[in-house]
Amino acid sequence: MPSGWTVDVDPNTGKVTVTPPTDATPGTEVNIPVTVHYPDGSTETTNLKVTVTPKDPSETDAGQHDPGYEDAKTQPGKPVEVPQTKDKNIPPGTEFEGPKDVPSGWTVDVDPNTGKVTVTPPPEATPGTEVNIPVTVHYPDGSTETTNLKVTVTPKDPSETDAGQHDPGYEDAKTQPGKPVEVPQTKDKNIPPGTEFEGPKDVPTGWTVDVDPNTGKVTVTPPANATPGTEVNIPVTVHYPDGSTETTNVKVTVDQPEGPSTHNEGQGEQPTQPKPTTDNNCPTGDVEHPSTGGDKAPTSPSAQTEGHTEVPAQAPSTTHSTMDNGAEITGQEQHASQETMSSDEKAQPTHADTHSDAKALPETGETDAARTTAFGSLFAGLGALLLFRRKNSKDEQ
Repeated sequence: MPSGWTVDVDPNTGKVTVTPPTDATPGTEVNIPVTVHYPDGSTETTNLKVTVTPKDPSETDAGQHDPGYEDAKTQPGKPVEVPQTKDKNIPPGTEFEGPKDVPSGWTVDVDPNTGKVTVTPPPEATPGTEVNIPVTVHYPDGSTETTNLKVTVTPKDPSETDAGQHDPGYEDAKTQPGKPVEVPQTKDKNIPPGTEFEGPKDVPTGWTVDVDPNTGKVTVTPPANATPGTEVNIPVTVHYPDGSTETTNVKVTVDQPEGPSTHNEGQGEQPTQPKPTTDNNCPTGDVEHPSTGGDKAPTSPSAQTEGHTEVPAQAPSTTHSTMDNGAEITGQEQHASQETMSSDEKAQPTHADTHSDAKALPETGETDAARTTAFGSLFAGLGALLLFRRKNSKDEQ
């Protein structure tokens, strides 16, 4: 007998009962041989032909059940689980089977016992894409049916995409005509691995643009005849691993080219000439007369300039001073002679009009400051001479 078939023959009546297996294919034909034994001992064999016909759909498990799935939506790269919810009374022993072929990049997993389907679109799946996942249901009575699960790809929430979570960018750059400039991507230091950078397909005439797909570094070269001040924006498209994309721009400005050097090598620079100065902020005040050891004498008019700058008279130095009579005294001797003077013998200026204006020297712009200093020294010497002569006069008396 064919495998799975059962045959029962009543020996008295010859009635044959044939049962094909539950999974017998409709249209299958089998011949059942029945042997007849007569009373005289003779025998013969006759055949019973049985053909499998399709079940009445209403009588099969498939005809009596209606499993199915609700439509589902998911984002690129994200799995979605869809349970079988349409028929809650699927008979025990029913098995669910997923498709052997699925769209490229998609994954489909079907739980054979519950029929739950897990579908994952690829990360680069285009939002709006729809796929139908066929699920075959095998019932215990051998009947089968197929039901479909519809899954639609929806756009990711921008805040959840790589593009929404990252912000690459470039600093503005400058370069000269014909000179390349390298501009690294520096705005976002945490670009996810697998990200690719793509330069524009069209660039301004004469310009060249190269974009490193891994690092995003952009190398831009303007033409040699580029006009200084020209600005171009180079769009760079960023492709993230999750399929999201964004575009950022690199701004490059053409700078003035470097001119020829005007420096004469081998020739030293001319020394800077000092500018004429007139210090109108010199300290003012009374000048100590050398004969008093502290008593103040009126400030010499010759120490004043037209800018009202007063130059203090210089005290006698410790070097030798020569008197009109040929005698020499040192600074120490001068000091000693000053101590012997009486209060009514203090030296007075010998000239009534000693005012000297500090005028600019012809064509030099320099003042008479040096000349004023010399006059101060002269007055100090004259004071010492007067002291010396008066001392001699007293000694003679």
